[in-house]
Amino acid sequence: MTRPLATQDVSAAQAAPETRSAVPPPGVALAGLVGNRAMTRALTVQRDPLTDVRTMSITPQFAQGLPEGELAEQLRSLGQHILSLPQNGPEYQAARENQAILQREQVRRLVEGPGTSSGGDTVEARHARFKQAVLLSAQHRLTENQQNLEQWRAVIEAQMSPEALQAHVLAQSAADLRQTAERTSGMPAYDAWAGDPNPFRRNVYEHQARGEWRACTGCHEMVRADELSRHEDHMGPNWTSPADRLSGFAGLPQGDGAETARVQAAIDAIRPVVAPLGDSGYRIIPDDVFSLRGGLTPEQLRETIFGRIAIRRANYAELSARIADGDVDYLQLGPILQDLLPTADAEVQAAVRDDQDDEHTWSIVMIGGTLILSLLSLVFPPLALALAAIQFASGYQQFQQGSTYQLGVGANNVFTRDQQDAAGGMMASGVLNMGMAAATIAAVGPGVMDMAATRAITAADVQIAQRIAQRALAGPVAEAELLQLQQPGLVGRMAHGWAEMRGFQVVYRGQGAPTAEILSPAARAGGVDSSRALYDSMRAQGLTDLEIAGYTARWNDQPVPAFDAPPGMADQPLGSVGIPTTRLPNVASDFAQTPTGVIYVLRVPRGQGVPVGQVGWGMQSAIEQEIVFFHQLPNGMVVRTMSSTVAPPLRFDSPPGVGPSLTVPPAP
Repeated sequence: MTRPLATQDVSAAQAAPETRSAVPPPGVALAGLVGNRAMTRALTVQRDPLTDVRTMSITPQFAQGLPEGELAEQLRSLGQHILSLPQNGPEYQAARENQAILQREQVRRLVEGPGTSSGGDTVEARHARFKQAVLLSAQHRLTENQQNLEQWRAVIEAQMSPEALQAHVLAQSAADLRQTAERTSGMPAYDAWAGDPNPFRRNVYEHQARGEWRACTGCHEMVRADELSRHEDHMGPNWTSPADRLSGFAGLPQGDGAETARVQAAIDAIRPVVAPLGDSGYRIIPDDVFSLRGGLTPEQLRETIFGRIAIRRANYAELSARIADGDVDYLQLGPILQDLLPTADAEVQAAVRDDQDDEHTWSIVMIGGTLILSLLSLVFPPLALALAAIQFASGYQQFQQGSTYQLGVGANNVFTRDQQDAAGGMMASGVLNMGMAAATIAAVGPGVMDMAATRAITAADVQIAQRIAQRALAGPVAEAELLQLQQPGLVGRMAHGWAEMRGFQVVYRGQGAPTAEILSPAARAGGVDSSRALYDSMRAQGLTDLEIAGYTARWNDQPVPAFDAPPGMADQPLGSVGIPTTRLPNVASDFAQTPTGVIYVLRVPRGQGVPVGQVGWGMQSAIEQEIVFFHQLPNGMVVRTMSSTVAPPLRFDSPPGVGPSLTVPPAP
């Protein structure tokens, strides 16, 4: 009768089931792979301090005697040497122990220093060295973790059959799940999991045992699990309950109830040696080896383990590179801070606590500032763009921090478990914030740019108006010179370019008093419907919009005499359906010269108004750059109001020898 599969190849490991070292345990590794310093010292001879440490075994005292430059060079040389050594021999372990001694000495020198403030060793300098020590220690630990994982791969490949590995992985996964269930009050789910042969239902129980998918979510997921199970054959190891499957690996009786107790008995019999690869270690063993991956063959499971080891080692290398590039703040490295801070002097400890307090204060300030900006953006919409930019930057920072924690999953001596567990949520939240910010920018950005362009155009037009008025003091300004004086500067040209692209223009309307609505004279007298009726009657006569707008330019709201009216419409205020506006603030100002006068700044769709330069009296409408709108201007087109004093008034005239021009109106 053969021994149970769980005891094959790894029986020596059962001598120390409580082992939780990150490196492979002695029973699985080759002899001397872990912890036998007496043997490794016997392999070499103590030499002069400048001797190459690749060929000797050293002590902390030896490392303390090395000059600074020699210490760094020995570490560099030793690191390259380790890469060339087989991981299943004593020379490799001796080299790693030497490396750890040199690394600790390097960190010790940074942390301890002289210990008192002096002209050459201030608190600031020692604080800076402490930060460097924390970051350097993180890189050392990540290197050590990479080496541990590579050793685990070598040991599994050389010392464990795929079947033995599967037995130990499943037993360790069950032990980890129970430990988590006890911590999260999830034992009812664990009990159900232990005896359920359905892998889809076991997947739900696994999440519930870990504190997830409870209440309504659990019900929905269980219904989904039952639906998925209908499409399976219900055959094979994956359709065996954990209690029966582990009992088979351990050589224990099957099918006698008490599934939770049977699972524990099997774990105790198998005594898994892969705990450092489990949930409390490097988290190499997948969470779903009993459910969604339960159908993997031993060979497939081993390749999965090897693949996850490779990914974890690559992640640690990338994290180490980020730390070297200064992309990781030393305050994030909680386990290292906890180890090194007690060894620093009191002044450095106080400086670190100040950094922690500042970080906490800054987070509060950021939250408060964001809330204030949110409230102010309701009053001043352009601030929404600034708020979105802050949100995007914050989301990116959150995503990067989550990504950094994700790279450190399993490196429990670099990041805390809470930091590792928060990685996925932080990345998701960061992506959400960036997406919401981008949507805000897309929605608000054009409107904000429209407002900015409108203000820039208005400012340029007012500046031009003052320039034209100053010139008009010397005499009438003819059309050619007027067009020359109207050329805007660079900012104005850029704003006009944006307006052209967005399809709007800025015009002005002067009134003797502000009104709740901007209406045509006909609409003010009889309502908008009355204005439309008069307009429709002219259209029925075959008149175009340009011809109708011409009546506004020539007669405004006065009756049109028979010689200028269409048949049957003489003596009617045909121009009263239009609202005259202008491109020139000076002309608008001339209509607002009363104590209550106001100039409306209007942002209107390009092409909606009718330019009447060619249908007014002579050149008057052309010089005044008049544009007519019909019936009513929506309030949304009014972007601001200005006092009539911002632009000196000018009006049309045609003095002898000059012709059509703008002149300063006579004083009232």
